[in-house]
Amino acid sequence: MSSAKATASLSPNGQLDRRSFLAAATTGTAYALLPGLRMGRSRQLLVSNRVEPVRVRGRVVAHGRGLSGIAVTDGLTVVDTNTDGAFDLPSSTDRSFVHISLPSGYHVPRNPTGTARFYERITPDGRGSSEVLFELEPLEESDERHALLLLADVQTEDLDETRWFREQTVPDVRAVVSELGVEALGAACGDIMFDHLDLYPEYQRGVHQTGIPFFQVLGNHDMDYSSMTDRASTETFSRQFGPPYYSFNRGAAHYVVLDDVFWNGVGYLGYLTHEQLTWLAADLARVEPGSPVFVALHIPVLGSRHVREGRENPDASRSMRTYSPDTRTRASTCLNQEYTNT
Repeated sequence: MSSAKATASLSPNGQLDRRSFLAAATTGTAYALLPGLRMGRSRQLLVSNRVEPVRVRGRVVAHGRGLSGIAVTDGLTVVDTNTDGAFDLPSSTDRSFVHISLPSGYHVPRNPTGTARFYERITPDGRGSSEVLFELEPLEESDERHALLLLADVQTEDLDETRWFREQTVPDVRAVVSELGVEALGAACGDIMFDHLDLYPEYQRGVHQTGIPFFQVLGNHDMDYSSMTDRASTETFSRQFGPPYYSFNRGAAHYVVLDDVFWNGVGYLGYLTHEQLTWLAADLARVEPGSPVFVALHIPVLGSRHVREGRENPDASRSMRTYSPDTRTRASTCLNQEYTNT
């Protein structure tokens, strides 16, 4: 009988090195799932979706000058740019995007469709490296006073409803922005579609006409229901809008967008994954205590529909669930820590 062994090294402080862990986990999983190899019946090993380390390097600049202290992430690990605006982010091939927490005082970069562009695809070369450049443009005026217009459940189902969005909602948005007279941005807080994801371009036509950058939150009607995993369920959304969770800053405020719609292959529930909470803890650790923090998510942390219906507990799809003391503690710490006094 043949044998195989996967090893992982510890850092000087006793913590498991991330790259070693990925290599060990991948090797161990492949060995465990291939009994033919363990029994010596095959000399060939075919591995699909193998996770490899990726070194993501780049800069964040404005008018060619580096910006320091900008948080850069792959949705799990968070690093800061140095004095020259450069960063070096250890990532892996199972991470889709590298994105920044957009700093205050700069325009929100946009896709040609009008949606916010704070991300780039991680595209490793043959040496396991990926390079990106984020170029920002300073605002002409301070964004200490700014406005965020939140659209709840646009939920367009056909071409008529997307036309109504453009003909009725978009003019209202433009009128409000004009009346406010301050730096403004928008956010669609989930259920942008009503399952018909091929209509995303029609929504983007309307967003472009508002004249302000738009951020997007993932809703339960914005997912690929044919997918078997939570990660795969956001593929169409991410092709249009980038990562499903992220953060940005305006003035003194820090905004966090979360994806709490967890798809299990046959249904969904309100839940924050461990990797999302890990990222959130690192993201909020960079926010000055006492600063206002706004969190946008689609499924309420605790909905009230069950109360109106005379029931004691909410449905799993209408409120965020916690399944262990560790998860509950992490969620509470991330969302409440020093920011409850603001």
